[in-house]
Amino acid sequence: MRIHLFPVFVVLAIVVVLTACGKPSSSPTETENPTIDLNEILERGELRVATIVGAESYYTRISHDRGRDYLMAMNFADYIDVSLKWVVAPDVEAMKDSLQHGVADFAAYNVIRTNKNQENFLYVDWNVVSQPVLVQRKTKHGMITSTTQMVGKTIYVKSHSKHLRRMKHLNWEIGGGVVIEEAADSLSMEDLIWMVSVGNIDYAVADNDLAILSQQRLRNIDCSLPLGTHTSKTWIVRADAPLLREKLNEWYAHPDNSAFFAKLKKSQSVTSRNGGYERTVKVPPLTPQGDISPYDSLLKENAARLGWDWRLLAALIYTESKFNCNVISRQGALGLMQMMPSTARRYGLTTQTALDPVANMHAGTNYLMGLCNSFSHIKNKNEQAKFVLASYNAGYGHVQDAVRLAKKYGANPEVWDGNVEKFLLLKSEPQYYNDEVCRCGYFSAGHTIRYIERIFSIYERYKKNTTTQTE
Repeated sequence: MRIHLFPVFVVLAIVVVLTACGKPSSSPTETENPTIDLNEILERGELRVATIVGAESYYTRISHDRGRDYLMAMNFADYIDVSLKWVVAPDVEAMKDSLQHGVADFAAYNVIRTNKNQENFLYVDWNVVSQPVLVQRKTKHGMITSTTQMVGKTIYVKSHSKHLRRMKHLNWEIGGGVVIEEAADSLSMEDLIWMVSVGNIDYAVADNDLAILSQQRLRNIDCSLPLGTHTSKTWIVRADAPLLREKLNEWYAHPDNSAFFAKLKKSQSVTSRNGGYERTVKVPPLTPQGDISPYDSLLKENAARLGWDWRLLAALIYTESKFNCNVISRQGALGLMQMMPSTARRYGLTTQTALDPVANMHAGTNYLMGLCNSFSHIKNKNEQAKFVLASYNAGYGHVQDAVRLAKKYGANPEVWDGNVEKFLLLKSEPQYYNDEVCRCGYFSAGHTIRYIERIFSIYERYKKNTTTQTE
């Protein structure tokens, strides 16, 4: 199933479809009063989903699309077996317009349940509950711990939002004195949170679920002071698409998908204090039978296809998922081999199958085989494996940049340690990532270097405790 992406901006009922990643895309047919329900979607074989860029909903990092709503919408598209096209709007009003004008079929973004919204849209049956909180920087002294301490402070609030109305009412409740600064429409709540973190502003109001998620990357912010009551938010469907709403509810209630959502929710809520990879190598104990994992037979089968020692493949998978076939990372990587959805799709996986260990390992091995072919000119198998692992973690394009830099500056382009490794690290410096031979730009490679070292360290441990048996 292919995924298409295009952003949309709707102004005074004129829908202008922009491009994503520099590729032009045409606008879907638009009607004044569209009637597009489930049957029409199934017939055309394409689901058009509106959203807004955000940490919870949808965003792109190093060519990979991510976000909770992104993964859920992909899962639904897999569930009804259609392709997926994204309609990325600049704000909630433009997103709702894209539904009303037939550009999108439903919104994979949590919209507040209000009487006004209920006049034009249908809500799905599940809810996300949130409340406004004060976002401030963590300090040992001087933090605001009660609403009365906001008197005399400048609090930034997104204009034309429910939070602005709440702050004006709260200011009246405490007798006035709070300086309420309306942020520009172009700024999102995530922008305000970031501005607090870097010190551009001191205080902002945001939804607590978004603020808590932002704490995973902005460790210096605090969002513990509530400023209002809880509200319900959920996805919306156009009012003339009751069958689509019914199908969404059926999908969400399906036992298999409920498990997927539980894993996804857990992945979004767990923080990592070490950036993903521990410096201390921890290897799981051997099973009573002397095996490395519950998947040793699969490991041996797939390693044989790859031409690797099965214990090296085991070390890779342990590093990626600790042999947990059900894991979904915060970035959306899936299953044993932690393949990103866009990559997994190219190798035959969907969000319905990516958590199956057999399918996941088979697809991941096929991906590794392609990388091995790309580095087939490197005859030393250990050296080749390092290039493959670096590409698996950092992306083939960044590794190729480092190879070209190594050639240009006199290093050995077929040796990893101290050669190509060195130039992958140098891609964080302008002199090198702006070099004419670099095509993929900036890259911070510290985590990739640790990733390779970790896998080979675990591999050496496995070799000491097991045999080279391949049956």
